[in-house]
Amino acid sequence: MIVRSSSSAVPVRTESMREVSRAARRRTPRLTPKLVVTGLAGLVATAAACSYSAYRTISHDSAFRAVERAQFEATGARMLDSVKRQLQKCVSAVNALSTLVQLDGGYKLMQPLNAQVEELVRSEYALSETEDRAAAPAEASTAAARAAREIVANASKFKFNGVAEALMQSYRGVSTLTLAPGGVTGAIYPLHGNAGAIGHNCLRDPACSDAALATISKGSIVFEGPVTLVQNGKRAVIARKPTFIPSPGFVGPLPEFPTWWGFTAMQSTLDDLFKQTPLADADRYDIDFVLYAVTRDGPSLLQTSGGAFSAGSTDEGETEVWMAHAAAQEPILLELAIPE
Repeated sequence: MIVRSSSSAVPVRTESMREVSRAARRRTPRLTPKLVVTGLAGLVATAAACSYSAYRTISHDSAFRAVERAQFEATGARMLDSVKRQLQKCVSAVNALSTLVQLDGGYKLMQPLNAQVEELVRSEYALSETEDRAAAPAEASTAAARAAREIVANASKFKFNGVAEALMQSYRGVSTLTLAPGGVTGAIYPLHGNAGAIGHNCLRDPACSDAALATISKGSIVFEGPVTLVQNGKRAVIARKPTFIPSPGFVGPLPEFPTWWGFTAMQSTLDDLFKQTPLADADRYDIDFVLYAVTRDGPSLLQTSGGAFSAGSTDEGETEVWMAHAAAQEPILLELAIPE
């Protein structure tokens, strides 16, 4: 057959469709046993290679997870150490305040409201002698309330304020500093938002009386918390130090502890405590954490990271739920020893 173009003729040789089909069949290999064995051997080799590759991938992934977990543990340890250092700052503030009280029984610190503080403490002890506070002498209750009002109204005059302000500037993370002669809060700084603590007798409060008495017996600082503060309902950690005045002329309010003057104390809300540590920026490190205190009543939640709990799945205040959620995540457990 010749196909023509407009300019020239080109001869082309073609084969019939039958010849093309026969040629194609001649080129197709037959399925022989040898070919089958060869193919199976190739599949086995490929499967083995894939299995080895998968094994190496799994082994590599396990090693990577081990390294990653070790890095997380080291980061968590550094974060906890920062919390310990912050608590040590709190201890330093309370120790400094206690030393100033020992110089003169807190007289200069409580000027010019010494008389009001003494009246408040005396009235509170008169009330505490009666088991039923409601049945206590009316004059004692009236005197205590009057003294507390006068202290709150004139608290800006306390010389204690300047000392407390300076200590809090030096030891960041402290929310309040307190003077509690005889265990009765007579001065607190800052007063704003904390006035409700004036007149609080921790020796008569069932929520803290045991811890307060244990502090006196031990003779050194004891941390308590987390607790709910009586003055504002915030959750906080308290460092309370019993202050003793070993002076021949001094007689304390408790016969069993004749040299005990009272407490100097620090309160640090959980927000103030942790914002001074890397825990406040845990999300930056891609770390979730649940920090809790071991108490007589079981674990008590202190702080959690933003991603430690599935948003909206339950009440974030339920300690048991938080703890169960954390335990299900294969967590790294680290322990923080409270400084003395």
